[in-house]
Amino acid sequence: EDPPRAAPTAVRRAGVEVEGGAVASSRLAGAPALGSIGPAAHASLRIDDWLFGVNARWDAYQKPLRATDRSFEMDSVAAGFGAGRRFVIDPSVRFDFGGALLVVNEAQSTESDDGEQAGSVADVRLGTGARAWIGRSNLRFLSQLDAEVSVSRLRHEIRIDPTLPPLPTWSVGLGVGVGWTAP
Repeated sequence: EDPPRAAPTAVRRAGVEVEGGAVASSRLAGAPALGSIGPAAHASLRIDDWLFGVNARWDAYQKPLRATDRSFEMDSVAAGFGAGRRFVIDPSVRFDFGGALLVVNEAQSTESDDGEQAGSVADVRLGTGARAWIGRSNLRFLSQLDAEVSVSRLRHEIRIDPTLPPLPTWSVGLGVGVGWTAP
């Protein structure tokens, strides 16, 4: 007589895989309160359930939420390294949670009677985030939520120029797009 068989379980490949994603992102930053939109992308090396990767984003259109000088312009570029852990609910639903160390370069400018006041400054930020992968094919729906804080700006404001608003201390982003995972 044959021994009883165990119930089938979801099989997940272990090992090393490369994956990535691109999203359209919106952000809220403060203080002062700023809203922005722009693209973001990531590439990761997955080793079993651990992720190690690079992240980048461009907050191409960034505006204060309160009325300011119409000539005010701001954009930010961020890049960094991250690490996280993957949780598989079933083959079509995966969640990633982790942290990141980012370098963010922010540029501001405005026009006045005295001419243009402009400048940029780089800052190191600590971040955390989550991603949801939905689907069964190599291309999947991807949504992400992230937050970051500038430790150096927690105690005092930093301004590029006295005529420009202070630079934000924190930001929170939400993005939707597509992700690619190895077959």
